[in-house]
This record gives sequence, C-alpha cells and structure tokens, in this order.
Amino acid sequence: MRRHFFAAAFACLLVGPTLFFVFDRTPAMAVLKAQAVPPPPRVEETLRISYKVFRFRICETTIMPMVIDAAGVRHEYEPQTRAAWGDEGEDEFTVERHIPKSATPGPARYRLTLAWRCPLNPVHMIWPIVHTYDDVPFVIAGEDAQ
Repeated sequence: MRRHFFAAAFACLLVGPTLFFVFDRTPAMAVLKAQAVPPPPRVEETLRISYKVFRFRICETTIMPMVIDAAGVRHEYEPQTRAAWGDEGEDEFTVERHIPKSATPGPARYRLTLAWRCPLNPVHMIWPIVHTYDDVPFVIAGEDAQ
C-alpha cells in the first residue's frame, strides 16, 4: 500500500508540472491598439507603427515582422531576438520599419508575429509560444504624393 502511495505521489510531482509546462501556450502580450503614424511612407522611407499593449509576463522575444504591399508581395524583415524586456502591465511604444525599394505603392499591411521563450518554462526553449497579431493597415504613398 505504501509503495502505491509513493508511486502515485512521484507520478503527480512529475506529471503535474510537465502538463502545466506543455499547456502553457498563452501569448505573453496583448495588443490593445496598433496604428500607422502619419504621414504615409513612400518606398525607401520609414513606416512608423504605434502600439499600446498589455504584457502579462516578461519573456525572451523573437520579433518576426513583415509588410504586405499593394501587389500582395510579402516583404519579410530579419527576425530579431531580444532578452526579456519591458515591465508587466500596460505600455506604449513605436516601431519603425524601412519600406523596401521593391514594395508596390498603395494599400498595405504590417504583420507582426512574436515568439516567446519564458524563463520559468523549459518547454518554451524547444517549443516557443508563437502568435501573429492582427494586420495594421497603412498606405505606401506613391511618388506623386506630397
């Protein structure tokens, strides 16, 4: 009887945390508001996107942004990994992205995908939480724009 108790206790101590780590898939941040900052950028100019976010926890973050131009072409930027940064709670910041020379002017979208590796969850080191946020619409101004 005592052997079964210890086996059950050991299984609970091993399986419980493992299941918690595996099912911990909630994004570390919610975007409350995101919008392009005027004026609309031209090709080879800088797009500015302002964000208002709520961080639930602080984790190492890999940032994978892209712009989808008026022709539907995806312009992916080099992913960047940052150590755990910021504070929990609400925050506001602006990001800047260079509009590539090959982008087609007209209606476009900025898409942000983030991957988190939270320090208290070892599963995230091999299976990070990945989330793509809603696209932020903007316009790539043509050469005739003033």
